[in-house]
Amino acid sequence: MRRALPLLVLLLAGVGLVGCGDTSLPGPAAGDVLSAPTQLNFGGRVVQVQAQPVLAASRLQVTVSLRTRAAGLPTLTPAEVYVVSDGAVWQAPLRSRPSPNCGGLCRSAVAGAAAPGVRLGERVTVVVRVLDGRGRAYLLRGPAVAVTAPPAAWARP
Repeated sequence: MRRALPLLVLLLAGVGLVGCGDTSLPGPAAGDVLSAPTQLNFGGRVVQVQAQPVLAASRLQVTVSLRTRAAGLPTLTPAEVYVVSDGAVWQAPLRSRPSPNCGGLCRSAVAGAAAPGVRLGERVTVVVRVLDGRGRAYLLRGPAVAVTAPPAAWARP
């Protein structure tokens, strides 16, 4: 209950999303983010999202991957990411990233910006705003994940 209380206050107060990053897309209401579906169905092709939030020196980098099991991922563009933590919602625009190892079954994107208050090990909910080929926006929520430290390969010599 202690973890849910800040989010409940945020929802009841009707406060808009707060976070870092510059985006031209209008932000959804906090309740819309938390109630986003965990899968979208486009003509029988079910799409889900996986996310990996990494925190290094108070900068959050989130890599998201839209995935389907059916051949041919629908034309979807990951546009924006929302990370719901204990008491805040962090948001940032996504940049496409090559996905050569998934055989057309996934599409990846990454976002990064300062994220004061986000802690290593904290469980967060990641929601992605995706745009279809006609420009219609959808929210897609991934499973709760822990914020991790960067891999050793990121360390500077």
